[in-house]
Amino acid sequence: MKTVNAELTTQSSQSHYGIPVLRLDGVDYGPRDIVVQYTELLEDGAPTKDMTAAEFVCVNCLPAHCFALQIDAAEKFCAQWPEGPQPKEHTMKRMFGDSK
Repeated sequence: MKTVNAELTTQSSQSHYGIPVLRLDGVDYGPRDIVVQYTELLEDGAPTKDMTAAEFVCVNCLPAHCFALQIDAAEKFCAQWPEGPQPKEHTMKRMFGDSK
């Protein structure tokens, strides 16, 4: 698996009104930006699929490994794209399965 340095930060010229950006290996992204392909992270031969910054945040910011402050930042970040994935939604699906 590939390791990346990732953080949600307001210390960026792209951050406004206290809403963070996702910084991956020194590059800042908004929630709709394509940040990586799944196969780059998984390296298991899965079909290649683009991952948005919002999906990256949802996958990596689960209560098991994040503090409340980080979850709050993740929610603010993803809320910029209301139609996109949201941390609470994603967490519930991972914990209890998709009920659809």
